[in-house]
Amino acid sequence: MRSVYVALGSNLNQPWLRLVEAVQWIRAHPQIQWVSASKVYHNVAMGPVQPDYLNAVCHLKVEMQPMQLLDLFKSYEQRAGRMLEGPRWNARPLDLDLIWWEGCILNSTQLTLPHSGCWDRLFVLKPWQQVCYHDQSLSQRVSASIAIQTNQPVLDDGYFLSGELVGP
Repeated sequence: MRSVYVALGSNLNQPWLRLVEAVQWIRAHPQIQWVSASKVYHNVAMGPVQPDYLNAVCHLKVEMQPMQLLDLFKSYEQRAGRMLEGPRWNARPLDLDLIWWEGCILNSTQLTLPHSGCWDRLFVLKPWQQVCYHDQSLSQRVSASIAIQTNQPVLDDGYFLSGELVGP
């Protein structure tokens, strides 16, 4: 099984519930082993004016290939009401991004691993730091990336994502 890190985000249609729903779907899949999740963070959306985002990162172990997991996550996004076509950085009920896949570097038209934006987005780095501590090399890289970020307010909402319906 390979370690995988996934960034979860939502800013439409009751974002907290969309994140909890996504965690429940992920945890129920037979080829995915749930390891942990970060706290939920709150941040201003990138791009056009839109509602603020809730973001988190989860650590998984998987028995599938990257494109298989990407397809599964796209189906979860659609189930949550996301339109997969449309402007970049559009508001969305659910966004599931593969940000890191143990032992895999990939650059295709559909998927880039590590995720191309993972090293410069504090709303990804802060929650990721909470769940990658067991991998010293990765943890150091995430921490170093956090240290150079400026002007990106990200608030810790104080709630952990477990798949249980608790929180705001």
